[in-house]
Amino acid sequence: MMDEKSFFKNCLRVEECDGWLKPQRFTEKQLNSYKKEPNWYKRCFCPAGVCLDVVSSASTLTMEYRILYAARNWASFDVYVDQVFVQTIELADLESGNISIQFEQSGEKRITIYLPQLVEIELKNIRFDASALPAPDYQKKLLVLGDSITQGFSARRPSSSYPVQLARFWEASLLNLAIGGDIYYPDHLDELGFQPDRIIIAYG
Repeated sequence: MMDEKSFFKNCLRVEECDGWLKPQRFTEKQLNSYKKEPNWYKRCFCPAGVCLDVVSSASTLTMEYRILYAARNWASFDVYVDQVFVQTIELADLESGNISIQFEQSGEKRITIYLPQLVEIELKNIRFDASALPAPDYQKKLLVLGDSITQGFSARRPSSSYPVQLARFWEASLLNLAIGGDIYYPDHLDELGFQPDRIIIAYG
């Protein structure tokens, strides 16, 4: 039995409720500090920079999704195989649906799928048609803090945001703590258990 939670990267934890999986970028203390501003709080649950990252010989991946909040009226997944961009999957339904991804590359490969950065999304029944293991973690770590541009509001695709691009260029694990509209408050900081090699701060 594959542990679907272990497939998620670039988040602090993955919560589960009735089989639905939701990656979280923020600690509980941080989430509580954002509650005073409803728009900021809702955007905390958008998985900016989060991806599914596995090693597998699978030719097919299927999964269910549901969207609880959308900061934009579009959302998509970006698919990479062995670090090469393969396709973008635009979601026609911003409420719920099923996704099926075909991989033409044969044999064992690293499959990386970036989640939509501007919707609160949950996934269920993540199924590969072959065994899958979590991809190895990168040795370097990148932490980013900021507002809308850093969260990815200016990027149509989730992997087009500059934090994802930099993390890929540096071959680093990413933790994106940016929130559209945010400004710096000391209360928004917390112990993360994430020791970054680089930190980028970009508030407008």
